Amino acid sequence: MLVTVAVVGALVAGCNPGLQGLRGEPRFQSGAMPGVNTRIGAILLRNIYVEEPNEELLARGSNGRLYLHLFNRGETADALVAVTTPAAESTVLHHDRNGDGRLEPVASLPLPAGVDPIARLRPAETWDVEPPGFYVLLSRLTESLRPGESIRVSFTFASAGTTTVFVPIEIPTVADTDE
Repeated sequence: MLVTVAVVGALVAGCNPGLQGLRGEPRFQSGAMPGVNTRIGAILLRNIYVEEPNEELLARGSNGRLYLHLFNRGETADALVAVTTPAAESTVLHHDRNGDGRLEPVASLPLPAGVDPIARLRPAETWDVEPPGFYVLLSRLTESLRPGESIRVSFTFASAGTTTVFVPIEIPTVADTDE
């Protein structure tokens, strides 16, 4: 069972260290991939980002969605058991357990062993950025979030431990228009 529906090709999202967000963290710029990458042991966390707001910002008290792709390159299975951030009162993992397109709350997200994103890539494949078969609901935001800013998020795994990363709020893309 794969935990992701897209192969992620960028190893590092573009970020300009000269830009700073409102809270002093790096401000991320739009590129081929909207998110950042990290790892803890054999677990790869790829293209982590908060979905762009429908309005100018994600308002304090509203909910947001955090997306990422997970790969377990290790020899033993693991599980994502918690996601925490000071930017939300609570978080809830949602997963398409049955492959039927319905994302439901789950207590943990299983990560089977031996999933290597690079080995799965065929030369003719494109680098999709479709959301995976799960997301993290950021419930009751404690502050308003604007595109380009980032928030601190910690990911806890049953075996691998905890890693913390600054996750960008996706910058809306501007559609090309024929003029």
